[in-house]
Amino acid sequence: MMHVARITVPTVDVFTTTELAAPLRIDPEDSHSMIEAVGMAAAAVQKLEQHGSFVALITQTIRLTLDQWAESNRLCLPIGPAPSGSDVTFTVYGEPFTGLRQHGGLRPAL
Repeated sequence: MMHVARITVPTVDVFTTTELAAPLRIDPEDSHSMIEAVGMAAAAVQKLEQHGSFVALITQTIRLTLDQWAESNRLCLPIGPAPSGSDVTFTVYGEPFTGLRQHGGLRPAL
């Protein structure tokens, strides 16, 4: 069995105000419109990450606990995407372990 827990909640926005203003066709200098747009974008990202529990749009810490290792010797991670070479720390019974390789992409794996 696999247990997944998000340890850190992202504290940065997915979009800059400039990136957000262009497709919405609003003036980035219009503070009222930008405040409203940023709030809606943040809510959309939060809903997407909560309901699509396998999606991480912003870098965050996730704890994955296994009862046993996969028989195939390859473990597909339940949350992605993950860039190749991203910071992944492995522990076995609480001790650091270095015998695994991480494969990034839309569906990352160990």
